[in-house]
Amino acid sequence: MGVVADFFVSSEADALSYAAGMETVDPDAQRVTPVTPVRYKGFSDLEVGTLWAILEGQEWDEERHMPEETFLGDDGESWLNRFPDELTHLLAQTSEASLSQARPG
Repeated sequence: MGVVADFFVSSEADALSYAAGMETVDPDAQRVTPVTPVRYKGFSDLEVGTLWAILEGQEWDEERHMPEETFLGDDGESWLNRFPDELTHLLAQTSEASLSQARPG
């Protein structure tokens, strides 16, 4: 199975509740949750960080362009990353056309 990424906007408490639920629930199962995620395959914090650098017009820098890890599951296979405010603001201001241009190939 490949990497599956759930993206959502929430409070920190709701995000941590969602992350805790990832440990005990089949990732393909429907469940009641305080957040409404959008699911993508093949996205990791590295792709998010790379997109951040591209949108800034900067060379990728691991120290700057990696989302903050706020939860790591006991199995080591579940992560919760927080997008820094700077990245969130940049994404909110970026047009769909600009995002399409950032896509590889």
